[in-house]
Amino acid sequence: FLRDRHDSYCALRVNGDSMKPRINHGDIVVIHQRSDWDNLDRRVCAVRTSDGITLKKVQFDPIKRQVLLKPFNCDYETLVLDEEELARFQIIGEMAMQFRVFNYAK
Repeated sequence: FLRDRHDSYCALRVNGDSMKPRINHGDIVVIHQRSDWDNLDRRVCAVRTSDGITLKKVQFDPIKRQVLLKPFNCDYETLVLDEEELARFQIIGEMAMQFRVFNYAK
């Protein structure tokens, strides 16, 4: 299922509900490691911030020269990064796969 070398991927467990209803707390996402912001517009990406790693939809605003990190969950605000702030953030890559484990045994 992976289109590139296996060592260009990493897996993360989602912690939080900012990406609900599409991506849930506890889901495992496979990230294709890429550092080229230019090719990631409107894609779900893992981004390293000063607070840790966040998973958001990346959107570019060329007019305002900003990057928007948008949650799917409307209860959360969009994180707006201007040119100065972008230097403190690191793109890890785009989401390539998502796994959800269902635990029916209770």
